[in-house]
Amino acid sequence: MLRQRNCTCHRSHASFDAVTDGASEYAPDFNLASLHASIKAGTETRAQESHQRYSTIVSLRVNSLLMMSQKVKKRSFFVLLFLWTSVMTGTCLEDIQINRATIYVRKHITRDVNNQHAYVVKFSEEQCKQLNNGDIAAALKKDSSQKVNNAFHRQEIYQGTNMVFASFQDIIDNNRKKKRLHAEYRLLYPDATGLSPVQKLLNTAPSAGCVIFYTYLSPCTNTCTLPNGPLNIVDRLPVFEHNNDRSFVFNCVYNREQSKDTVCEALDRIDKLIPVYRCSKKSCLKCFSVNDRNERIQNRNCVSDSDFTIG
Repeated sequence: MLRQRNCTCHRSHASFDAVTDGASEYAPDFNLASLHASIKAGTETRAQESHQRYSTIVSLRVNSLLMMSQKVKKRSFFVLLFLWTSVMTGTCLEDIQINRATIYVRKHITRDVNNQHAYVVKFSEEQCKQLNNGDIAAALKKDSSQKVNNAFHRQEIYQGTNMVFASFQDIIDNNRKKKRLHAEYRLLYPDATGLSPVQKLLNTAPSAGCVIFYTYLSPCTNTCTLPNGPLNIVDRLPVFEHNNDRSFVFNCVYNREQSKDTVCEALDRIDKLIPVYRCSKKSCLKCFSVNDRNERIQNRNCVSDSDFTIG
């Protein structure tokens, strides 16, 4: 089962166990299990909430640790505080990094593509730490705009070293009826080899440290995200289960024959597997977060009433 990403330093928990075992000798009444659970909860919060809100939570938890320090000898407390800081670190992509990557691809690779399309790009673990324009350029140096544009006009799938790209494809099915295969579907469903283009990308070197799944239009609700539908892409998202740092990005809301509520419900199903962002030329918005009561909160600016205004 695909779980929400948790981009943290997992080794910290093992080290924490060793130190807290020693700390209990100094303060037998110190609730180590509670503190351990608190730190794990902080780890999950980091993966689920925005940087601003997370900073507030970190501040509150550090204050809590300071109060606990009165029961623990100074040396043990500072080791615990160091490990708490380590838990906060990781290679999770920030909104600005995701936006930088999508802007780079639009400017340098998909600049001539003027219709619905989707792509997946991967970057090495080292590149994911900063993911500046130099890192992005190095990863995508073999993926030229000409190659992608040719694939777009031929309705072919472009399979690169660090990128796969697809547009929609019009076909004639077995009943001699016209049928359109959507871009997202073409990337996630297996071809004659038994593997999907995305699976091929993730199977080949270099290994992926972080992955961005981009679609120009949000997935449609009557095909791509239709529960139990034959072309449902949500059922194919476990292909990313081994990539803890993953993002699902869309640019514009596909609003034909669907309502705001159905679009939000579809994006919510995706976000439970891969964090969903809406990115423009200026910034990226995280579409969902989870509050302290473990309640899912939707960003109202992610999908708005104006997206469904005609004219």
